[in-house]
Amino acid sequence: MLATKLRIEALIRFITYEELLSMLEIGIIVFLLGPFLAVDVYDPFLHVINFKVLYIFFVVILVFSLLGYFLVKIKGPKAIEYFSFFGGLVHSEAAVVSVIKLRKHLRIPNPIVSGSIIIASTAMVFRNTMLTLVMLAVTVGYTILGEVSFMIFAIAFLISALEGYFMVKLAFAAPIPISEEKIKGMEIAKPISYSIALRALLIFTAMLIVVTYATFAFGEHGVIVSSIFGGLVSAEALIFTVFSLLSAKKIAVNTALAAALLATGSAIINKIFFAKAAGAESDILKQIIWQLLILTLPVEVAGLYIAFLTG
Repeated sequence: MLATKLRIEALIRFITYEELLSMLEIGIIVFLLGPFLAVDVYDPFLHVINFKVLYIFFVVILVFSLLGYFLVKIKGPKAIEYFSFFGGLVHSEAAVVSVIKLRKHLRIPNPIVSGSIIIASTAMVFRNTMLTLVMLAVTVGYTILGEVSFMIFAIAFLISALEGYFMVKLAFAAPIPISEEKIKGMEIAKPISYSIALRALLIFTAMLIVVTYATFAFGEHGVIVSSIFGGLVSAEALIFTVFSLLSAKKIAVNTALAAALLATGSAIINKIFFAKAAGAESDILKQIIWQLLILTLPVEVAGLYIAFLTG
């Protein structure tokens, strides 16, 4: 009993009022407001904005911000790397927004910030690769392995992943110069930011509208065009969509592979918009722009080449 009491007291001392308030606010948004807000209803004007998707995106941003905050507080600066990677596997855009928010609290050096964004993007590339391989196995089996288009697909993703790995190693080559005092200083700031989450939500909504109308406008070439624009919103959703079309024999396997590559390339680029929406400074934006362009180049070129092969 005494040991339990001591643990509870230590936990109470560890968590500040602002942190507790943030957790309670997220709890209210998820458990009390969730049943009312997470409704599968589309807007009455454009019929493209799903309120459930917007709600989930907003909540993910808040949860990731809180998670990243506590990881850094508990584990120190090294947690930024792990958070960026695992956050990128789950929701890379939310991970980027959270990294920018941590930057404001800790004054993290620019190379570490850009490196963290590259980690999240590379993790997303890895996730999309695995997702595409699974969907290929489910829809067409292993007969695709000997095809030229699959070889191009695999090489492009491998090159992109290796580029990300070396850029991250370079960014984190030096120790992260963040003192324990700075980490403790995080307690004076609120762990979550509704303004940042709302800005990211607006960016997401705008991209969703653009993607939808681009798909309608380009007719028979809509799959390829929408994969380029669709990746700006959700590459994994786009991958699921095109492989559903492949399963229904509506498109060729080359088209599905090209769409997966192009969507992933766009999903890499969209980190620029979300970093900007989260309040990233111009010097950080300049740094990540060229890094993300290098990261996306192999998958975009391969996607366009495979799309060209399909005629």
